Amino acid sequence: MKKQNHILKFLVFILVTFINRDLKSQIYINEIMVNPSGTNDGANMPNTAEWIELYNSSASPINIGCWFFTDGDFAVTFPAGTTIPAGGYYTVASASGSGLSPNLNWATCGCTSGPTSEVGIFTNSAEQVILYNSSGTIVDAIIWSTGQLPDAMTTSVVGSCSSQSVTFPASGATYESIGSHSDGVAKERSVDGGATWQNASTPTFGATNDVVLPIELVDFSVELNNKIVNISWVTLTELNNDFFTIERSLNGLTFESIKTISGAGNSLSVINYSTVDEEPFTGTSYYRLKQTDFNGSYSYSNIESVYFSNLNDFDVYPNPNTSGLLTIRSIKSSKYKLKIINNIGQIVFEKYFDSMINELDLNTFSKGVYTIQINDGDFFVTKQFLYQ
Repeated sequence: MKKQNHILKFLVFILVTFINRDLKSQIYINEIMVNPSGTNDGANMPNTAEWIELYNSSASPINIGCWFFTDGDFAVTFPAGTTIPAGGYYTVASASGSGLSPNLNWATCGCTSGPTSEVGIFTNSAEQVILYNSSGTIVDAIIWSTGQLPDAMTTSVVGSCSSQSVTFPASGATYESIGSHSDGVAKERSVDGGATWQNASTPTFGATNDVVLPIELVDFSVELNNKIVNISWVTLTELNNDFFTIERSLNGLTFESIKTISGAGNSLSVINYSTVDEEPFTGTSYYRLKQTDFNGSYSYSNIESVYFSNLNDFDVYPNPNTSGLLTIRSIKSSKYKLKIINNIGQIVFEKYFDSMINELDLNTFSKGVYTIQINDGDFFVTKQFLYQ
């Protein structure tokens, strides 16, 4: 009997762990106003302009009754029976302070705990917000700067919800960093429930974050033209678009800025942009387009690449050749393969070289037109010469 009880307890533990893990992957702190602009930042407590939005990424409604979120100084408990619909949002704010219409008004709900003067006040410089379920298990947690990470927080009894004391994790690794923020600029996940946080160019309180994009990019392409890379892109619409930055990389991981192009600000028509890179890397150059809004938020395009070989810069002389001694000069000093092909397609000479200047003796060649082909493994070019 004891063995059966142990097995039952183990199965319950596994089930609870699975449920908690599943909930953590479905309910997210999705958007937050940490640092409101002007005097709304704590000047009218508890009717402040801070707010927070939760998102249910699952295909089913989730009951968050008696769940709570806290920053360590105050806590907001969701009344029993509170439900977030499938793919839906739940917003918490002060209606009078923020000017928004939240699902839960924390200034009047009677569901907050902590000093009254602290309700709805996030510390701008460094703090954290943790979302707990009704069992006191962390569902989601975010942090900015190093946080404050107090030892414990007790929520008040709200309706049928029980008071709880929870211990904050001391490790910053428990939290998702939302990055730096600016006065009056909300922070949001770039895609609802996604892992990347960004500045919200236009806060989408209670709505999807990716309905209004700063630009609608339909094409970004790069093309090698002789020794220059032509870079072009097309937008269908633009919203608060300040400028574009062309970034280049040698390895596709670490990028540098090489060009800045002004955006149109706001546009509902097709706009074609173009610029050039006059000095691409030898080998493969990777490019991406960075778009920056007026408020400093930004996004990236896909990565495109071109291959440039200095084999384009090789010459053969004298041409026409009567001396029987042909000089081949290239600015590329790495190893490459050279072939000479006669006018009926036969390979009459083939050799590897690893120096910039080489001389060939043509005295064993028949008079006529020849094609020289140089190949470094990734790129090849050809030139013709006349031996007479």
